[in-house]
Amino acid sequence: MKSIDFHVDTVGVIGMDDSINAFTNTIDYLINIGKKCKVILVLPLETLSSELSCLIPQTQSDVEKAMSAESPSLYITAEDIFSYKEPIEEYKHPLNFSLCEIYSENVLEYYREYRSILELNNSWEYSRAIYLEYFTDRFLNHPINV
Repeated sequence: MKSIDFHVDTVGVIGMDDSINAFTNTIDYLINIGKKCKVILVLPLETLSSELSCLIPQTQSDVEKAMSAESPSLYITAEDIFSYKEPIEEYKHPLNFSLCEIYSENVLEYYREYRSILELNNSWEYSRAIYLEYFTDRFLNHPINV
């Protein structure tokens, strides 16, 4: 299976709620046709600094306020191949609330702040985003509670 990725605004999806609906509708479709795929929604947040901020949104409203002008991205890939093999500086933290209630036991939701080695060496800003990653039951059997 080839990976698919796109900015959701290219198919008429605008904003966080529509992006989450596109995410869950994609999961529904893949389940209905019997495909076991990893589905990832990335909600980009405004960059803040070249210093690690660890400013984790505490509510859905915080996420909406912090979203950047960049469109969210949706990724569909085989479960076992979506991982980057490049050195990266990053911080991840699970959200203490849920943006996706429908598949909560199979969706890992977390805050991520990161930059590449090139960005690190040039003291560039960290990228920030909220990630929603869907796994089939064989990959994630229990919800994560913070």
